[in-house]
Amino acid sequence: MSLLMDTYPAGNTEFSCILVDEAPCIEVDGQTFDSLAKLLKNYPYLAEQENLDTYCRLSNFFFTGVLYTVIDHPETFSERYSRQVEEVQDAGGIRQAPFGPFDISEVKEPQITEGVLTFYVEDTYNHIPYRVKAPYPYTDSKVKAQYELLPQA
Repeated sequence: MSLLMDTYPAGNTEFSCILVDEAPCIEVDGQTFDSLAKLLKNYPYLAEQENLDTYCRLSNFFFTGVLYTVIDHPETFSERYSRQVEEVQDAGGIRQAPFGPFDISEVKEPQITEGVLTFYVEDTYNHIPYRVKAPYPYTDSKVKAQYELLPQA
């Protein structure tokens, strides 16, 4: 049984994130892929710069399923996060203690530096921000991305 989670475009193609027996997979053009490396072998243009947003979303889905959401608008995220922290502090506590609040000043658009893709995600449930570092392009399914908690403010 499969469950559709989301769909993202790249070029003229739609890439559907699905859970197959709770395992993250991507469905495209009638085929199902169970790893990013296999997907990129068939759709290498996903690793092109103009498809970087979709690439980040698909790789995050492969790495974590629905646990994390890509931060696609850093300014909007920063405003929302700062507002949440203020509300919690005004109420007399820090909701994310002992894990926060976090220094979100580094959150920005995805970047590639020396073969490493860096992008940012937030925990889907409690909105804790993380930095993700992954090889780019991703060619070895044994190599995992690193999800690093942002430093405390």
